[in-house]
Amino acid sequence: MIGRHDRETIECGHSMNDRSLARHWPVIAGRLECSGLVVVARPEAAASAGTEADE
Repeated sequence: MIGRHDRETIECGHSMNDRSLARHWPVIAGRLECSGLVVVARPEAAASAGTEADE
C-alpha cells in the first residue's frame, strides 16, 4: 500500500516485471474481487479519460 487518494480509494504498487505482472495479475485481481474490493484506474487517469475503467 502506498497511500490514500480519498476515504474509499487505496493506492497500491508492485515491483514485478511486465512478464510476472501479466502472469499473476488475473489471480491477484480475482482474489481482490473475492474479498469485495474493486480495481479501478488511478483517479487522475480516470479524470482525464472521463471514465473509471478497470486496469
